[in-house]
Amino acid sequence: MAFNGMTMTTKGVTLQTKVQAGATLAFTKIKLGDGTLPVGGTLEALTDLVSPKLVVNIESVTSLEDGTWRVRGTLTNTGLVTGFFVREVGLFGTDPDDGEVLYSVANAGSQCDYLPAGGGAVVVEQVVDIVVAISSSATVTATINEAAVFVSLATMLEMLGLYLPLAGGTMSGAIAMDSNKVTGLADGTTIGDAVHFGQFANTAGASGYQKLPGGKILQWGTTGSLTHNTPATVTFPMAFPTACRGFFPCINGDIGTTATSLQVTALSASQATVKHIADTSASANYFYLAIGE
Repeated sequence: MAFNGMTMTTKGVTLQTKVQAGATLAFTKIKLGDGTLPVGGTLEALTDLVSPKLVVNIESVTSLEDGTWRVRGTLTNTGLVTGFFVREVGLFGTDPDDGEVLYSVANAGSQCDYLPAGGGAVVVEQVVDIVVAISSSATVTATINEAAVFVSLATMLEMLGLYLPLAGGTMSGAIAMDSNKVTGLADGTTIGDAVHFGQFANTAGASGYQKLPGGKILQWGTTGSLTHNTPATVTFPMAFPTACRGFFPCINGDIGTTATSLQVTALSASQATVKHIADTSASANYFYLAIGE
């Protein structure tokens, strides 16, 4: 779409004057159309597009910190029944006295692009940015229908860039969510906490551990060869931050008809003291699973 800048309409100029006097500038929608200005007509005199065809919902309004604001929406042909040449674009806002008005408008004339109907082989999804010059002291808002707007990739990446250290730095902790709002940091121990996969560290191999949501940790390994009726110490791959809550052994290997048991005589956050008992006094090796927090 080849639009060479926006022209403020007469209604837009009136609204701008009110904004400079302290009124809030609330943008409501973007419209696209295929109209051509009539002979003798001017963009300034328009109160609507000449031939409106499609409404683009506003997804964000952002100050560019130079006296201008960017109004963004995403154009898509999904659900569009009939294709058209995108010849005109209009930005609408709310006047505190006159209601919704056409704030600014542009017409590409013959330098326009065709937007095909949806449902075909061509799927169109394009970010539409309109930059308007407004006093830095003005209050600017937008009407955003959260049920109708999907966020474009461009906006999502921009928002991530504001809140996450994508280009360096560090972030620690999880993000707590209250409804749809970030409220603080959390450790994933309660319903509603937002967590990241880095919290669930693990190691692989014959011995290792897996951190779980809620703060629980699973650890596994082998005891090594244990002598009958002799205490031995099993050290966990990592010390549990608080305590080990359970130690569960299983015989490792074929010992035939020998009856065995493994007694856990002491348990701490970092190790278990065990004693192997066998009716034939044979030695044995055990797998184990430990759980704690």
